[in-house]
Amino acid sequence: MLKTNNKTDVIVVGAGPSGIACAIVLARAGKEVVLIERGLFAGSKNVFGGAIYTQPTKEIFPNFETEAPIERRNIEHNFMILGEKDSTTITYRKDDNSSYSVIRGKFDRWAAEQAKKAGVILVEETVVRELIKSKNKVIGVKTELEDYYADIVVLADGVNSLLAKQIGLRKDLETKDVALSVKEVIKLDKEVINQRFRLKDNEGSICELFGGPMLGILGLGFMYTNTDSVTIGAGITLNDLVEKNYKPYEILEALKQHPTIAPLIEGGTLKEYSAHLIPEGGYKKVPKLCANGVMIVGDAGMLVNNLHWEGTNLAMISGKLAAETAILALDTGDYSKKILSNYEKALKNSFVMKDLKTYKDLMTICHSRQKAFLNYYFKKINAFFEMFTSVNSIPKRENYWKFIKSIFKDRKIFRINQRYFCNNKTSVEYFDMNLDKKLYTLKYSPDTESHLKPDKEQCKLCKSKNCTYICPAQVYEWNEEKQEIIVNYENCLECGACRIACERKAIDWKYPKGTKGVTFKQG
Repeated sequence: MLKTNNKTDVIVVGAGPSGIACAIVLARAGKEVVLIERGLFAGSKNVFGGAIYTQPTKEIFPNFETEAPIERRNIEHNFMILGEKDSTTITYRKDDNSSYSVIRGKFDRWAAEQAKKAGVILVEETVVRELIKSKNKVIGVKTELEDYYADIVVLADGVNSLLAKQIGLRKDLETKDVALSVKEVIKLDKEVINQRFRLKDNEGSICELFGGPMLGILGLGFMYTNTDSVTIGAGITLNDLVEKNYKPYEILEALKQHPTIAPLIEGGTLKEYSAHLIPEGGYKKVPKLCANGVMIVGDAGMLVNNLHWEGTNLAMISGKLAAETAILALDTGDYSKKILSNYEKALKNSFVMKDLKTYKDLMTICHSRQKAFLNYYFKKINAFFEMFTSVNSIPKRENYWKFIKSIFKDRKIFRINQRYFCNNKTSVEYFDMNLDKKLYTLKYSPDTESHLKPDKEQCKLCKSKNCTYICPAQVYEWNEEKQEIIVNYENCLECGACRIACERKAIDWKYPKGTKGVTFKQG
């Protein structure tokens, strides 16, 4: 039960890993917490790769290995360098309990139930539209139904974090700051997964995929084994998608057809298609994380280690540290930025910011050298192993020198290979992607009014029409005859890519009502 006049100690916006972690630590300390989630249930609006890490998860849920709905215990990590038709795989295998594959729709729902048992008040199907301020301090939130007040508000509302932007803690995101990830969950029999990935029951495998249809572009693929399904996806920087006019689901389809990947998922049935944005800016793009009465955690704070594909663990730890700071503030009765900045100090002293700082220049280097790193060298690795394993009656010494000479010669005439993409006037033809079939795997509850409102006059002036191909659900179509954008908002996956990619910033983008929009069952 809330205190008088809808007043509580802490409001947490967003029931993802960071929000749940924050809420549950506060509740265990005896603080009153309201956790507000816009989805049908916790996890229904969340999408991620597929793995959680044991040590940080245990800090929040000590017994999750025996209590939570986990899929498989990951004992193998594969790094696959894909050429156009060949590949090189490096495998690290260790039988331990360092990570588990999970389905977010199941795991987050379970985690939210643990929070409720600890005393957290969970309010679902409710969108926070605004933060309430008084005397330069955040004192509550405005939802579609009513206002809630608190001494402290914690923003765990994801990478788009419209709320952080409202109060000036975050600037507009640029296309180079995020990656658009599209993924599919493909159903396969447990025995088939075990045989193809060389696993026993309950053992899991992680595959990180480089190159293939992503040669020359800043993006990576991934594949995780679940109990009776395989998760496969690709994350590409929005900047590259915009510059090269690539459709994200086309890249995923090309990845699925690669000769190394196709046999692993052959015969599978699509269970769910999804998309979301991943913070890619790293250390240099972390915003101010606190102000009077408010803190930011998880993806909303751009806390993702993109080199290691770590986000969930950073999210949970940031939520825990924010909760500990909130407890200090509540005990002292001081909710100022001065006190809440202890959260930033705690983050700085933790592995979260230390890791992000270690790779602070990574994205700058990747953007400047991506052609070499993500095309030429990947191809050369595969070329080396082709040369090393070939038997062709040519002396080995001659083959070695030929290979070495090619490095010096090729680097001078290097050009990007774009043979995968027909929309760039290339040679490969795509089969019908059947995007409608992908979208049919999702549950939608469309509103009577669109939550996506482009400025049609600005759309007429737009040359790129980025929204028509960047959207993973083809929500936007350009009608040449009417000279206007057609918005199929009912198909929206709520990723926010169109808002960032729009060259004229002409899309009035917001989340649909709490009872409306898309629901991910797998996540």
